[in-house]
Amino acid sequence: MFTSNLGIFVEDEHGRRVQNVQAGDPHDVVESRVRGAIGDYFKYRLSRPEILNRIGDNIVVFGFITPEIGGQIFDGMLRNIASRVRDEHKIALTVAPDVQRKLRDLCVRDLSNGGRGIGNQLESLFVNPLSRALFAFPLEGREAVTVTALDADENRIMTVRLE
Repeated sequence: MFTSNLGIFVEDEHGRRVQNVQAGDPHDVVESRVRGAIGDYFKYRLSRPEILNRIGDNIVVFGFITPEIGGQIFDGMLRNIASRVRDEHKIALTVAPDVQRKLRDLCVRDLSNGGRGIGNQLESLFVNPLSRALFAFPLEGREAVTVTALDADENRIMTVRLE
């Protein structure tokens, strides 16, 4: 199984990329347009209808990610990060509520890249700085750490402060 945004955008008569469906469109309209665009892509753009035939009817068209759903995706991803830190370092990771709000706002401000986009933002804004902070922080004898701040330096490189 894989996900794709194929069918969300199509080319207009001038070869420009235009949005095929909008967030407010009814699901049946979104599904019809997306399925049609997928069929056109494999049949006419790639000239490979056999690939589409291998996929068959196994296409599930999802709706757009709303800010509420984006927040839920973010929360689940953050829980997974805390679980990984606990499993790998035997340390409970807590993120201060204000840091969590700031991070959520940054990660879900642009939902056009879907759930994967939320994950990509979370990795660059939090996971990578957290990794650097955990290497630099004295962890021996600790059972827990708390992320108390999330800052960007003059080069826009994120840093995490731990206590």
